[in-house]
Amino acid sequence: MITFTHSQKKENLFSDYCQFLIASVTNWTQTYFAARTEKWSHDQLNRFLRNENISSSELWQSVKDDIEYDDVDATIQECKVRWKIEQFHREIKQVTGIGKCQCRKLRAQRNHIACCFQVWVCLTRTARAVGRTIYELKDSLLDDYLRYQLSNPSIIFKTA
Repeated sequence: MITFTHSQKKENLFSDYCQFLIASVTNWTQTYFAARTEKWSHDQLNRFLRNENISSSELWQSVKDDIEYDDVDATIQECKVRWKIEQFHREIKQVTGIGKCQCRKLRAQRNHIACCFQVWVCLTRTARAVGRTIYELKDSLLDDYLRYQLSNPSIIFKTA
């Protein structure tokens, strides 16, 4: 896990932002995050992503154990590792909003990516623990809401 030596406030913002990346299904922007939390503003998140210095090695250390591969023949090993990397790339793009950051500064982009990596680790570990895929986990987030809306709609559909 990535550590923040500066303050508990930064660690709380990091945690809340990662939780938002897990919970949000389609919109992962800073503005969307700020509009849905009372604790953090868009500017606070932007400053955090822009100024925090999360190193590449710290980021790699936090995720490398969750990219698994088996020990076999070298050729098969290479293919498995390559497949795991492709699988990781597909999963992180589809469930964390890694490509949706609108920050312009390199450091802010890197820190957004670090948050997305942490979200992927969390989803992967949770999926393994419950015997589901990360896609099933993410898709199930809105199941209760959809069931409720179907039985008690907030907006009633009427034909013209």
